[in-house]
Amino acid sequence: MVFIRKVKTASGATAVQLAYPAYGKLIRIDHIGSAHNPTELELLIALAHAKLIARQQSLFSPAPVETTIRLKQSVSDVLYSALLGQYNALGFNRLLDEDFTNLVIARLVEPTSKLDTVRVLADLGLDLTSEDRLQRCLKRVITNNYRKRDAIEAHLTVVMAALALQRTIEHKTGITLKRFVKQLRIVRSGIVVIDNKEYPAPAVMSEEIARLLNKLKPTH
Repeated sequence: MVFIRKVKTASGATAVQLAYPAYGKLIRIDHIGSAHNPTELELLIALAHAKLIARQQSLFSPAPVETTIRLKQSVSDVLYSALLGQYNALGFNRLLDEDFTNLVIARLVEPTSKLDTVRVLADLGLDLTSEDRLQRCLKRVITNNYRKRDAIEAHLTVVMAALALQRTIEHKTGITLKRFVKQLRIVRSGIVVIDNKEYPAPAVMSEEIARLLNKLKPTH
């Protein structure tokens, strides 16, 4: 009888599979996907159940049809929305510079190079940013005198804005920014493709995460 199994991979992810046993051994394995956090694992197990049900139904059909299921996208948009809300609450949105916003948020999530910042933003659900675009943003910081007309100060402006945002989040939540990012980054939404048709997979938040986000809401 076909069953769903979970296997730890070398990278630390959890592979979800449909296993087909016969005569005391596995004769076939269908890989559903690999999960990197509890939300993805829950989603992949649900997909495996759907595929298993579809297979069972096909046993009664004259022409069984194989159901294909895959996870197309998985992003931490809940984390991005939380950070963006606090960024706006501090009044930085008055700069009207989306790229500067993303530079500051990326800095909070994972301080890294401009090239790697593109990867960080993509994981947050933003695919519109390039390294050249971020470089032009830093030049605008100098031109518009966000702080001082100096290339070094342009980078420092991003750092200072990120620091202000960090202090705000830590004050409101009572936990470190590192822990805040770690807890929210695993709350992911995505897109699931079943038989070439896309379906949204909304983020599933625990009560703990909901309470954490509630602490960020305005008190007045």
